[in-house]
Amino acid sequence: MGPDRPWWAYIADDLFARCVARKCVPSEARLRINPFLQNWKPTKTNLPDELKSILAAAKHYGLRLEALAPARTILRQMPMWDHAQADKTKIRTLGGCSAATACLKNTHRLVTVGDFERFAMGASEPGHDQISGTCECDQCTYMRLDIGCATPSECYARATVFLNTLPPKWDPRGERPEDYEAAGMQEARLLFEGREDVEIFDRRVTMTGTISDVLRTSGKTSWQDFDEILYFS
Repeated sequence: MGPDRPWWAYIADDLFARCVARKCVPSEARLRINPFLQNWKPTKTNLPDELKSILAAAKHYGLRLEALAPARTILRQMPMWDHAQADKTKIRTLGGCSAATACLKNTHRLVTVGDFERFAMGASEPGHDQISGTCECDQCTYMRLDIGCATPSECYARATVFLNTLPPKWDPRGERPEDYEAAGMQEARLLFEGREDVEIFDRRVTMTGTISDVLRTSGKTSWQDFDEILYFS
């Protein structure tokens, strides 16, 4: 994922999203963003040979999402629907038919973890009544009149429950190493300032960049195959 993806990767996205089993989660093709980032898998029957090869290479080399501490910017880029690191049973149950879930999909058009996080923060807006289901704060009034959401409070709550299916490592809301790593490094530099015999070890573990940077393989890798997978992802 990212701005440097080649044009064919976007075509591959569309082909993968369309070549699925009849009962696929998510059921909407537009929410099937990437099979390496979500739990759904395309069927190979109608795929061109080039895309079959990408899937085969990814499986052979054990392509997976892995990082000690992905940066929030990466976590927020991840698709929320059928998120590969979420509790699969819970997130697929939530993604089923319900008025609030349908509203998140079709009215609010939420897609990424970042979308869900920003939207759920609406429940903390000043003046919002989290108890009443008929809150008349400015934000809820705007949601009803301008966006077409009949139940803003229920949608806020449902978005939060979706986020709660994420393990701490993949949830951007909690404290993360990036919150204190810079201060720790600065403290070490000040402590040993002027010491030419001391080399400060960089203990930062936060992985920055794009989603492609947290994709890992296991075993001996063909760089030609791996480059194709990364371009697609």
